[in-house]
Amino acid sequence: MDTKELKNLPTLNSIVNLVGKKNPLHSKNIRNYLQSCSDDFLKLAESYLSNYVSFLNSRNCDLEFIVNSYLLMVKDILIEQTRFLKTGKYRYDNLDDVYKNVYSNDEYMSKYMIGVALSQFLWKNHRDMFIFFKNNIKNFNADKYLEIGPGHGIYFMESLSSGNFNAYTGIDISETSLEITKSFINYCVDVNKFKIEFIWDDITQHKITTRYDYITMGEVLEHVKSPKILISSIYLLLNPGGKTYLSTCANAPVIDHIYLYNSIDEIKEDILSSGLKIIDEIIICNDETEEKDWILKKANLSYACIAKREF
Repeated sequence: MDTKELKNLPTLNSIVNLVGKKNPLHSKNIRNYLQSCSDDFLKLAESYLSNYVSFLNSRNCDLEFIVNSYLLMVKDILIEQTRFLKTGKYRYDNLDDVYKNVYSNDEYMSKYMIGVALSQFLWKNHRDMFIFFKNNIKNFNADKYLEIGPGHGIYFMESLSSGNFNAYTGIDISETSLEITKSFINYCVDVNKFKIEFIWDDITQHKITTRYDYITMGEVLEHVKSPKILISSIYLLLNPGGKTYLSTCANAPVIDHIYLYNSIDEIKEDILSSGLKIIDEIIICNDETEEKDWILKKANLSYACIAKREF
């Protein structure tokens, strides 16, 4: 993207320029990606990122810390990808190890969540899945909204911005992630205008008796030992006619990924076997592998869908 154009997007401009000083090659990749973004999305990205950076500044995190956190995540993912190519496995295969080595590390989790938040607008797969979510949530009106694993809080914020629900609940296994979401929401909106509840717990262990009209679970399935059980739980938590936004990945090594999906078909099979009906979906290849070679070459894939409980 032309430097002149980026100057009209001050937060994006500052982030990309600083990334360029620290990692010129990655900065070039980001600039090439930004060329593919619509003006509307760039304005949306600038709005969200300016609010997020301002929020982090209020927590004594300057732009250098923010960009360093993002680049730490990028570096760690490259390490996991290299390991995966050699072993064909993710680093951890159980939640206890991930909790011990990742989720309970407040310092690392804070940096990780910052990195993921920036990637929401700096990576094509995250951009496309967010637009997919945004376009769906704005057209859905109902009573109760649940988000499982709100993480950085951006999806939760978008659900609030839609104004289409009477009550909002977020549950997350990471206390650090949940605190970031709560603080970000409190920073950006008047929470007294909304009925909001946050729960620090493992969704697979927490006893929820409420039923919801819309459940968002973005990139959580790969973080649990038995995603099929979790998807079945979502089915039971939905009211008849309720919808869920689900996203996950195949062959996508990250330090806290546990469950390895080998293909999109495996993901869809788990969703459909729960009784949910897939009504819309998006599939993104993150490594430019041709579709005919996805399975053979274990292509890195992102998947998101809108599914419905009909009865």
